[in-house]
Amino acid sequence: MNKQQILTLISYLSSSESDDDELIYNIIKEPVIGPKIYNFILNVVHSYSDKQFKASFRIERTTAYYIIKTFEDSTFFPQQHMYEPRQTSENYIIS
Repeated sequence: MNKQQILTLISYLSSSESDDDELIYNIIKEPVIGPKIYNFILNVVHSYSDKQFKASFRIERTTAYYIIKTFEDSTFFPQQHMYEPRQTSENYIIS
């Protein structure tokens, strides 16, 4: 690159349009999928003591399961999935 091209590039990158480009990039980029623990709720969360549960989720276990039950009984809980196996209301709320 010559000096003029570098100056043009710096000018472009410092313009407000580059903020738009960054926003668009963040919207369309592939998500990074981190490692997951298989059956996390069944294998880990259910084994938490009430104290560990509250430390992890910042809510009492009884309150969490009240919210889960309320969500399950509501119209917001999806009853059918066309392309993926059905998730439990517990999985929607806790994970």
